Amino acid sequence: MYNPLSLGLALPIILFPIICYAFNLHVYLYMKSRPLKLRMPPGPKGLPILGSLLDLPPDRYWLKIDEWVKKHGPIITIKLLGKRVVVLGSAKVAADLLADRRSAIYSDRPRHRRFRKAIHAGLQPKALASYHTLEEHEARVFVKEVSQNPDAFRDCAKRFAAALILRTTYGHSTLTLSTDRFAQRVFSSATNFAGSLAPGRFLVDILPWLQHVPRWIPGAGWQKKAAEWAENDRVLYIELLQTARENAVKQPSFISEGLLPQEKGENLNCDDEYGPYGVTEEELAYIGGTISQTADTIMSTVSTLFLALTSHPAVLSRAQAEVDSVVGRSRWPTFADREKLPYVGALAREVCRWRPVAPLSVPHASTKDDMYNGYFIPAGTTVISCTWSIHHDPAVYADPSSFNPSRFLDANGKEIGTEEAKERGHHVFGFGRRMCPGATMSDHAIFIFAACIIWALDMRPVRDKHGVEIIPPVDPLQFSSGGEASHPLPFPSSITLRSGVQELLEDVPFPGAGPD
Repeated sequence: MYNPLSLGLALPIILFPIICYAFNLHVYLYMKSRPLKLRMPPGPKGLPILGSLLDLPPDRYWLKIDEWVKKHGPIITIKLLGKRVVVLGSAKVAADLLADRRSAIYSDRPRHRRFRKAIHAGLQPKALASYHTLEEHEARVFVKEVSQNPDAFRDCAKRFAAALILRTTYGHSTLTLSTDRFAQRVFSSATNFAGSLAPGRFLVDILPWLQHVPRWIPGAGWQKKAAEWAENDRVLYIELLQTARENAVKQPSFISEGLLPQEKGENLNCDDEYGPYGVTEEELAYIGGTISQTADTIMSTVSTLFLALTSHPAVLSRAQAEVDSVVGRSRWPTFADREKLPYVGALAREVCRWRPVAPLSVPHASTKDDMYNGYFIPAGTTVISCTWSIHHDPAVYADPSSFNPSRFLDANGKEIGTEEAKERGHHVFGFGRRMCPGATMSDHAIFIFAACIIWALDMRPVRDKHGVEIIPPVDPLQFSSGGEASHPLPFPSSITLRSGVQELLEDVPFPGAGPD
């Protein structure tokens, strides 16, 4: 029987794909009709309407993007259902667009400016130096934990990262991952955030106008997921902000010392602005959340460090020889040893370059039309840098696939960078104004962690029943895929304490006790 109500309900479902097709056909014909002088950067041709959607795999898609960069050049365009994404595949191109005079076109938003000002105020050199004792302490706690349970070194690395970030940012001490009320939620937030950055993860990334359609329309399910994530993050970071207030006197932190108003403990309405930065209570909570996102970065880098040292025994032996010559066997390495440990510093840099935790950068959006090297980048274009391609550019890094810390040492054994990254030698933290605000803090944490485990632990390949060493695979396919930060897949490692360490571990408290 004819039911007009049924037709009314079905009509949007029938019309939706027709509207999508018509819209994308219009975009396709419009872009094809552009004058030659306004052509965008080259790239894979793709199919009409679909573009390269079917060519871009859901797993480790940065490796496919790297193929396109090698084929088409250091700046390319990827077409996805009518939307165009410009990918920057060399350090020079990325620096030109994102870090130099052009950077305002790709990262200059009023809120971003206020956030950057507030974050940098809380991460001044003096503040960062005040965290050194804590960073040294947590590295030693990690050694104690992993010495008691070597097979759980990945969980120990995760607790180390959570403890370090939650303590420095909010003054919160992390006992264990399973019982801590914040640690797992912070990692879930970071995973969701990283996953949302995957190209085409949600249809709205390709068809921005979908943000205006009702949630019940097919293809708008992303709205429910985004709203759920946003609410979880809001609750988490408001709770952490309150924790920073409560711990302000007992355990000062980045939030309590650098950003909270003088009246510590005073609650403000979420929409009230205060302080010299003009941020609201809720924005302040998210500023802390921005720093806490680095927990995932640190955890992944720590796991990659273990993989690199286990699979490269000669590198480990050289690093141990350097640390032993400077520190001896009767005390722990400290930040005071930093300048005397250039090979360990170079090793920490190489870990970040060799297998970058974020193979693609956080997306940028151009605020106005731009021309670069004869290519047109229209306003509203999504622009990302492919960190994987940048870090594996043979013009910058000789034999880029190999793990070689010596590439960051000069003839005199002093640490060096590269032309576009003189300070670090890599770009894992991004470029320009959108560079990760916790980059220096992460640098410090990764260095002292590397120094402590190299001094305290032997990490060797396990042996099979015939006594033959099983070298862990280091192929990029042995790293996690999808939109998450790239982590090594599980691998075996024989971890034992070196001489003199057990005695010093007796003075290291268990997790959560904090440094003296």
